[in-house]
This record gives sequence, C-alpha cells and structure tokens, in this order.
Amino acid sequence: MGEKLFKVIIIGDPTVGKTSFVQRYVQDTFKRDYKGTVGVDFALKIIKWSENQTVKLQLWDIAGNVVMCDFIVSDDCNNACVCIGKKMWNARDFLRIVICC
Repeated sequence: MGEKLFKVIIIGDPTVGKTSFVQRYVQDTFKRDYKGTVGVDFALKIIKWSENQTVKLQLWDIAGNVVMCDFIVSDDCNNACVCIGKKMWNARDFLRIVICC
C-alpha cells in the first residue's frame, strides 16, 4: 500500500480558532473552552485516498503569539502546506500576515 506524508502548518494570531479547526478536522469534535497553545501541538489525520493509497496529514498547530519560522523551513518543505488563520477586521490585519518560507 502506498503512503504519502504531508506537513500542514496552521499559523495565525492568537484566538482565531487554529486549535478548534484542527480538533474539528481530525477528531470531529468541538470544545468551547480551549486553553491557549504553548509552542506547538501536533495532530495526525489519516485519509484513505484510494484502494492502495493512504495520505497522512501531520498538522502543526502553532501558538499564535510565537514566531516559529524555524519549524516551517526545513529540508522537506516540498511536502508542506501553510494554512493561515486570521480575523479579518480591516486591511491592516491582512497586511500583518507574513509567510516565512
């Protein structure tokens, strides 16, 4: 059976719902009382893509108040995706988005 592994990095400002997004996607659960992420949390989503192909998504839930660019830039960046969580209240909020790699 073929298997592919992809790193999906979830970044954004504090309290935009990054952890809620990851928990809902991976475990299909939702909690109203999350505590802030310290550093990084990991989750794994396994998807049966076809009869003989499995895709594993390694989700990195990065704390919103930490700059973690060193984690994002790595030798396997070809298999990485960055998802940005952001509250969009005005144009200045949009301009604060910085992608590290």
